[in-house]
Amino acid sequence: MGLITGHVKDEILDKSKPLFPATPRSAVPGSVWPAVPNGDDALMLALLYQFEQSEWWSTAEIQAAQMSQVRQLLRQALTHSPFHQKRLAQWSLPAAMTFKDFQTLPVLVRTDIRDHMDEILCRQIPKAHYPLSQIQTTGSTGRPVVMRKTAITRALIKAGYQRSHVWHRRDLHHKTAAIRALNSKAQQESAAGKEAYWSAGYNTGPLVSFNVTRPADEQMAWLENENPDYLLTFASNLLGLIRAFPDAAQRLPNLKGITNMGETLLPETREACAENWAIPLTDIYSTQEVGIVAIQCPEHSHYHLQAEALLVEILDENDRAVAPGEIGRVVITDLHNFAMPIIRYDIGDYAEAGELCDCGRGLPVLNQIMGRTRHLFTLPDGRSVWPSLGSRLFARFPEIRQRQLIQQKDLSVDIRLVVSTPLTPVDEDALKTGLEKIMGHPLTLNIRYVDEIPRAPGGKFEDFISLVEA
Repeated sequence: MGLITGHVKDEILDKSKPLFPATPRSAVPGSVWPAVPNGDDALMLALLYQFEQSEWWSTAEIQAAQMSQVRQLLRQALTHSPFHQKRLAQWSLPAAMTFKDFQTLPVLVRTDIRDHMDEILCRQIPKAHYPLSQIQTTGSTGRPVVMRKTAITRALIKAGYQRSHVWHRRDLHHKTAAIRALNSKAQQESAAGKEAYWSAGYNTGPLVSFNVTRPADEQMAWLENENPDYLLTFASNLLGLIRAFPDAAQRLPNLKGITNMGETLLPETREACAENWAIPLTDIYSTQEVGIVAIQCPEHSHYHLQAEALLVEILDENDRAVAPGEIGRVVITDLHNFAMPIIRYDIGDYAEAGELCDCGRGLPVLNQIMGRTRHLFTLPDGRSVWPSLGSRLFARFPEIRQRQLIQQKDLSVDIRLVVSTPLTPVDEDALKTGLEKIMGHPLTLNIRYVDEIPRAPGGKFEDFISLVEA
């Protein structure tokens, strides 16, 4: 598209190749270029155009625009959502909304959403926001949370994906392979060899899919057959492929880029990809509840929040904003959901806040995504820390095919291992000693050999889970 203007500095653009080598999809026969898109594609392209302007605004300009949208969202919620009417009964909507006003709103937690789903839903929704869609997420509790999305929120998510393609200069004419959890319809289409577009609004190369639950050797055989230019998969699955096939760069000569989405990207995965495959790896931070939260900066490994769609705060345990470099709770406001207003929702993730980026974009920064609350390790003295999972330690034992650490309620840790052959008693002791050294505390460690460690229903895999009650 190449419509970036505003505060762009010429020196940040690589003029040796096209900024965005693709043309929009035309809905009018015979009109190929310039394209004449249909309504949905035109909406997506219009949003992307605005994104390419607003990402270069100053932080103050972005926050002012967010507050104007927050006021519209609050007016909808206070008028049509019984839950918000009760919850904010003593709160008055100011004529000119400020961020200080916004910070006086209470923070929602998961149980609020789960226990009051019907009350949160607005009784009247503007026609332009239809049709609605529904997603359900269970997380670690097994108790579902149902979220409603609108046509507008879905369009903003699509525009966020497109922004990632622009930032990381993906050539849309090429083929993308996605290894992910497939529903029954997607599995049928994959089995039938049905291909799809992989970028909304544009003529693209094909999108082909394969089920992440299949063994690594089957995945690699499929990839070799497809020989894609880009790969989208979960970070844990990518790491498994790298370990099983360190020579994949030779097996997949067309592969130019890899994207992780849906799992926390650990440093070990970045390192392994760089050392073994030497293929660029980028990350998208997303959640089922609200879609794309942040996209990796095209010039750094940190992330830019998608401020046009979401207002994201990183708060401490007293609901105060943390300083750059500090870790806090991810609290999200979906700025455009007029069906089910999600206002200051503690989504259950932790992240590290960052300084303004030197790339020139005014979009707020996250240094790293830590993961969910259930990924916190509880020390014997009651403190909680983000665990180092000892990736280099486990790499010393080639027999280990897969591992997962689970902290039980009594603070003991089960080390679940899938192995080619069981470790010797000496190696088991070395593994336990190494983990204790990494954590800096004596631990009760129990090695459990299992045949497999299944992924969650959504295809994700967790290296560490805590069953300790918060």
